[in-house]
Amino acid sequence: MDNAVIQNLDLVDCSFTITGKNVTVKNVRMRITATDRWALGIQGAGYAKISNVDIAGKDAGSGSVQYAIFEMGSGPTTIDKVNLSNCMDCIVGEGTVITNSYIHDMAHISGAHDDGLMCNSECGITYRHNTVYNKWTSTAAIALFADFGTPRNSVVDDNLIAGGGYMVYLGGNNATGIKFTNNRFSRHLYPAGTNGGPGGGYWGTSTEWSPANSGNAWTGNVWDDTGAVAK
Repeated sequence: MDNAVIQNLDLVDCSFTITGKNVTVKNVRMRITATDRWALGIQGAGYAKISNVDIAGKDAGSGSVQYAIFEMGSGPTTIDKVNLSNCMDCIVGEGTVITNSYIHDMAHISGAHDDGLMCNSECGITYRHNTVYNKWTSTAAIALFADFGTPRNSVVDDNLIAGGGYMVYLGGNNATGIKFTNNRFSRHLYPAGTNGGPGGGYWGTSTEWSPANSGNAWTGNVWDDTGAVAK
């Protein structure tokens, strides 16, 4: 239903899917086991404003949730001040604006690829002022994948990130307009020297980055422990 408000709920073993436009979700807590589906989904023409939501699987393995928030809609979904844990692909979607959120204590089952914040097509996302910790080597804290399209016109700014195989995947060979700015890389999950690298992620900081492509920018990114420029 368009313009619906979903608020002040404590849900256990219950998921829901938004298909209406301009739906508000706030002050909702969810605990769910769903290793092959989502807790909160958005589909079709639906879009939502999501804030102050706490979603977690029941443990970090077989009781976890694959997608805490799965955005498959066509509208401008915004996500602010969410707390997500025991999830594998914690937020997935195109065109989302995600701010002031905490993704941590992520889950893993055999064969899973774990990503804190992820898009995998044409993106158009903004990820700003989030903390994302992925203790697993597969795959990333933040991932802009080119699985189903070419990531474009995306902003990843002022986030604190740690973990993954690489900490960030940044769009691939054809990505354009990717602004990766003012982020802080933490080594608290993978110290310097891990796998012979700089730490942060098991393999290092970033991959799938094309600095020469039109509109791509990497500026102001530093190591959280030293303040040194991160590359």
